[in-house]
Amino acid sequence: MRLSSGVLSVLLACVCIAQDIDTPQTKLVNVGARTETGFKGNYDSIWQRSPTKPHHGSAVMVYAQDGAGSGICVASSDKGTCFATNEHVVGNSATVTVAGNKGSGQGSVIYRNHEQDLAVIFVAGGKCAAIPIYAGPLRQGDVVELLGFGGPENSLNARVGKVIPPQASGKFATTIPTVSGDSGAALIAHGGLVGINYGGRTDFIGSINEQGGPWGVLRHSESDVMCASLARTLQQICTPRG
Repeated sequence: MRLSSGVLSVLLACVCIAQDIDTPQTKLVNVGARTETGFKGNYDSIWQRSPTKPHHGSAVMVYAQDGAGSGICVASSDKGTCFATNEHVVGNSATVTVAGNKGSGQGSVIYRNHEQDLAVIFVAGGKCAAIPIYAGPLRQGDVVELLGFGGPENSLNARVGKVIPPQASGKFATTIPTVSGDSGAALIAHGGLVGINYGGRTDFIGSINEQGGPWGVLRHSESDVMCASLARTLQQICTPRG
């Protein structure tokens, strides 16, 4: 697969290409009639949603044999499309269903990395708008956006926060709380993909009791793969598909 010129430029020059992505304007979410338990402080401050942007169309839902999560389009050509998600989302499935705003299709899992909790899915014939990839550097305090389908709404929930120190080296964390279904969600900063959310630290701050809940909310989102390593891997895996 031939990566887009924007992606290749970032991979080679390690500079940011902003294509329709800017620092999100934020607004607090209104949870309405939901019942929340265990939250520390005002729930209205838990999530900061970003307004709809063109790159949100690159986010997808991933349905595997034993679970589901989020994903992101990272490369596309006439031959097909590559999507990145978590390794634990696809599990042992050889094929999965990818669903986005332009429909759904069956894809093959062509790459797994357990240590980085990273997987790549290839859907033959489909095309999408691939997200640019930012290879670094990423610094504490940088604004980051998460594109996940977690929670009871079963729709894209784009949220913003900032990069914070991780619990372990080789990872990075953000201030964005996550819920079930956000695994595999894209983390966006500096105009491109910088990581894949694997679910966050295991300290729960509460739950949303709605539509099949309770939906546990984790304090932070984290990525097991850093942006430079992610860029190299996606180039190696997706380029031969073109």
